[in-house]
Amino acid sequence: DSTNKPIKEEFSITLKNAVTKANNQLFVNPLLLDKYEENPFKVENRLYPVDFTTSKEQVQVYNLEIPTGYSVEKLPENIKMTLPENSGSFLMQSSVTENNVQVLFKLLINKPVFYQQEYPGLRTFFDELVKKQSEKIIIKKDNQL
Repeated sequence: DSTNKPIKEEFSITLKNAVTKANNQLFVNPLLLDKYEENPFKVENRLYPVDFTTSKEQVQVYNLEIPTGYSVEKLPENIKMTLPENSGSFLMQSSVTENNVQVLFKLLINKPVFYQQEYPGLRTFFDELVKKQSEKIIIKKDNQL
């Protein structure tokens, strides 16, 4: 409705076959969409700036209902990582309430251009981001008597 406000997308999805099962455990990656599968900054040194064109904010909230007879064995560890001068950050927080797991992921790129001297930090930041986005929730089947 306004060209002065940020674009916001909100939707709910249902995915089939998004869980890996092994023995009595289920492995679920909470970040299924719009994630980095690999670091986009592969070279060790860069001779020109990284231009993101604009600032960026990405927020994902993932809710998982734990099936009856299962409990949470492991969640992704909470983390907040910030680039120098608050030029970027990412946050991942996981919590369990009753039979529900919620994971919040937030990525901020606060400035559009990163210069050559900032590249090593940016590269390390994205290495950690990729690792974090690949962590899984592990739920296990409760022992049956």
